[in-house]
Amino acid sequence: RKKLGLYIAEIQDGSNNHNVSMIIGNQATGRWMKRSPFENPHLLADQIGNWLTGWKARQARSGDYANAPELRNISRGEQIFRTRCISCHSLTGKELAGALGPDLLGVNQRREKRWLYDWLKAPDQMLKKKDPIAIGLYNQYNKLAMPNMRLNKEEAQVLLDYIESETQRIQGSSAQVKSDTPVTTVFTVSHEELATDVVAIMNSWVREAHANARVNAGYMTLVNVSSEDVRLLKVESDAFDSVEVHEMTMVDGMMEMNELKELVIPAKGQIKFEPGGKHLMLMGPREHFSSGQKVDMTLTFNSGKKQTVSVKVAAR
Repeated sequence: RKKLGLYIAEIQDGSNNHNVSMIIGNQATGRWMKRSPFENPHLLADQIGNWLTGWKARQARSGDYANAPELRNISRGEQIFRTRCISCHSLTGKELAGALGPDLLGVNQRREKRWLYDWLKAPDQMLKKKDPIAIGLYNQYNKLAMPNMRLNKEEAQVLLDYIESETQRIQGSSAQVKSDTPVTTVFTVSHEELATDVVAIMNSWVREAHANARVNAGYMTLVNVSSEDVRLLKVESDAFDSVEVHEMTMVDGMMEMNELKELVIPAKGQIKFEPGGKHLMLMGPREHFSSGQKVDMTLTFNSGKKQTVSVKVAAR
């Protein structure tokens, strides 16, 4: 190799000195050459492809780049997910053991849209304000805080659109024949029921949560058919560690969740617990509830009366 000028001392003596040459060879033919990695790439490719193999006859091309299939153009939302989310989150519906964050399949149905916007734009601020869902996720995933990625509203929207489209693709079209608005179920209330119940309860449902979720939400409409105001003092359920009445309000340009210690249902009026507004915050589920199951809740009013309602779990 020394006679042929192929010997490189810096390689043989184990030193780490810089060298701009490289040795290229073909063990089968015994052909070797020393070249610079900075020379003409076309010439270098020709030497590697032909000279080292004994100058084979030019092979006919079996294909052409012009005939190669076009690369799929990914959306802006998919680009954001791949570059900023995929290291911690999956989007398959199957969360891996030891995952750094929750699987995001169907997150658009599990969380309120306004909450998702705020979480994507400023997760650190939501943790600072002790948002219960944010704190629950923080504790569930080894106290690993989601970084503030400085997403604007448009970026947050295209990311959520991509997650929604992937959810529909994976779950299949049959699971997506749903209205954007939850199906309204009309209940008839008999005179006997009105005589014993404090309020009429309609459209009650609990969102089916992820199996590992520690916080969930419940919704219903409370109708006061009496001529006097009624005050709801608390809601309890054996299915959860605690139940709180929360309300979403705008504070300094961000939606903030606040607990309501008492709720007045006006005479001949009604109160709605609905996504994006007042809702029941269900914390610490004692088991995972699937769509179709029922959860009992007990409402306590200022009169001392209690009323129990059986609420159906729904995947909405």
